[in-house]
Amino acid sequence: LDLVAVKVSEMDSAESERQSAELLRVENENQRKIDHANRSAELDGKANKKQEDWITPTLLNGATGDIQFRKNQFGRVEFRGKLTASEGVVVFTLPLGYRPPNHFRTLGKFSNSTNGGRSVYIQIAGTVYVEQPYGRSEIHFDTISFSAE
Repeated sequence: LDLVAVKVSEMDSAESERQSAELLRVENENQRKIDHANRSAELDGKANKKQEDWITPTLLNGATGDIQFRKNQFGRVEFRGKLTASEGVVVFTLPLGYRPPNHFRTLGKFSNSTNGGRSVYIQIAGTVYVEQPYGRSEIHFDTISFSAE
């Protein structure tokens, strides 16, 4: 009788350990699923960000063209299109949130030149100037980008 009681006790202990192990396995699997869902949601918020729509600025001082800008998923303001303008005048103004943290000077490509450019100056106040004394000419902005404020 004692031997039977010991065997029953050993079986109960083994069954209890098996159930505990199974419960732990299920809890770990559930936690893994929760962690995966959290990581997926975090990545979706970063990787699948919808690009902003392109914004067409109001051109000033006789400037003409099809220039547009937007802020990309990395916080950089990027441009597309071109404009025709005279040198030394404000051609448009960028709104808050799309301005450089420091004055920014770069080259925009002439449309009638394979290796020339025209200085484009963007101030922290958002004013965009076309510089250099070449008269009125067409400048491409497609290669211009900077980190926004």
